[in-house]
Amino acid sequence: MKELRAEIISKLAEIAVKEAEMISSGEKKTFPLEKTGSFIIERRQMADLSIGIPTSSICARVHSIYDAFPTHSHDFIELMYVCRGRITHTIGDNRIELSEGDIILLGRSTKHAILPTTEQDIGVNVIISTDYFEALLNDLKGSSSLPEKFFEKLLSDDDSQYFVFGTSGMLPISNVMENLAYALITGTISDSFIMQTSLSLLFSYLAATPELLLDNSNLNSYKEQTKRKIQNYIQTSYNTATLSEAASMLGISGAHLSRWIKENFGVTFKSLLCEKRFDVAKNLLLTTNLPISDIILNVGYENSSYFHKEFSKRFGMTPMNYRRSMRK
Repeated sequence: MKELRAEIISKLAEIAVKEAEMISSGEKKTFPLEKTGSFIIERRQMADLSIGIPTSSICARVHSIYDAFPTHSHDFIELMYVCRGRITHTIGDNRIELSEGDIILLGRSTKHAILPTTEQDIGVNVIISTDYFEALLNDLKGSSSLPEKFFEKLLSDDDSQYFVFGTSGMLPISNVMENLAYALITGTISDSFIMQTSLSLLFSYLAATPELLLDNSNLNSYKEQTKRKIQNYIQTSYNTATLSEAASMLGISGAHLSRWIKENFGVTFKSLLCEKRFDVAKNLLLTTNLPISDIILNVGYENSSYFHKEFSKRFGMTPMNYRRSMRK
């Protein structure tokens, strides 16, 4: 593996140096780097600049511009993988320094610049059409720890959407990227099946491991919003709430939501729901004269034996004794 990787790095470095020399000599057309304002790169232009052969949905190229690359945006989704060294992007006021093995995903409208690099800094860019990216998200639906709605942000008009993944040392991901790089340097990148299969596998790994995110601002925002939605759902629908209904509301699978709640609340959905139901039952015992049988039905239980057993376990006495003792 190490020998193969060293060979790939060496070939990528050769491509990068060759392209950089062609660009600096004017032999190869490039984007107007002298332009100070922000500009939009179309996917067709990126394909023209690429040594890799573009497919109808995807193309790839080696990052080979050593000068600073000015602020620009795209009409596609861009993924950069750092094969060696460091590559630094700036997005707004944020400076994002990528180390070897890291990945950055840039939204189709994201404005970013790239600081100067050296021959030791090698990155591979994968250009993904928005149509194909949407198809990738559809494949991930309901089966990952980062639902497709999370990645959908990259398709928005927001000019600051990006995700950074600290994937250094992640063997499955480095294997996928090395396969893509190998296809690039051997010319087999024209095989769309290789590209599409590799990207599908890559996104499956990324979506299944949200802990790889280095910049968690968007993830934290998603996490807090999702937690509030779950809490509000239980707060307002405790007497009829179900895991499947909550999952449907969020657009994810029940199995995924069950895992997500356990990871982010530390308890199960059932525990959250029971906590709310017994809080309501306790309040009704103290503030109303409703029969206990009506209270049981009101909070969503049909099995009175289960309710009495669980109530006694939580509060150390039966519902009737609780009402009596608290009203003295």
